[in-house]
Order: sequence, then C-alpha cells, then structure tokens
Amino acid sequence: MATIVRDTIVTITPIYRIAAANVTEFVDVYLATDIELVQKETKLLMYAPALRELPNGDVDCLFREGFESAEGVIEHLANIHHLMAEISRLGSMQKIECHGPRSEIDKLKEFIGDKFVVEWYVTDERSFRRV
Repeated sequence: MATIVRDTIVTITPIYRIAAANVTEFVDVYLATDIELVQKETKLLMYAPALRELPNGDVDCLFREGFESAEGVIEHLANIHHLMAEISRLGSMQKIECHGPRSEIDKLKEFIGDKFVVEWYVTDERSFRRV
C-alpha cells in the first residue's frame, strides 16, 4: 500500500516555439539527443516532451520535467546548456513554468535570475504525493 508524504518535488515546464522549417530537425536530432542525455541525471524523476502543432505549421514543444529538488533542476540546466543554445537556433523559448515548495523556488530564483522568462508557482504546504 502506498504511503502519503509531503510533496517536495520541483517541476519545470520550458516551452519552446519551433519554426515550421525546423520541426523535422528538432524532432530527429534534438529530442533524441536530449532524451538520451537526461536519462543519466540521478535527480530527474520524470521527463516528458510533448508537441503541439500550430495552424501556421510551427510547433510548440513543452517539456514536463520533475526533480527531487532545486539542485536537480540546476544540475539539469547545466547538463543541457549546450542543447538549449541549439534550440535557440531552431526556435525560441516562450517561457518556463516552475512549481515547487517555497524553499526550492527561492533557490531556483537565485540561480536563474533574469536569464529566462519564468512563471513561478509555490506549491501549497499541504501538497502530498504517494510513494
């Protein structure tokens, strides 16, 4: 039977807009490389890229990513920094949503600063998850 524990997971959801002319390259090269690379991250709990085609042929790609802590997010961003630069060649980051406990969000705010457009969401202290 599952146990209920306080939820301290940090999630980020970066959203990129990929130009129609670059969608094939993005899917064939970037997604394959990224998935292989992030599987080695020990503090990464879940990783789920999702694509949405827009009427003009562009694609929005969001990455649902969950981490044990802010340190996991920081490690992840350092790990994929070079890939984020490559995505900038193919499209543009629209925003990042970041969700987690206040203590973890504060650590990320300090680390990220104004490098990205971020929407910060502090999870309620009564949040829980099953383990």
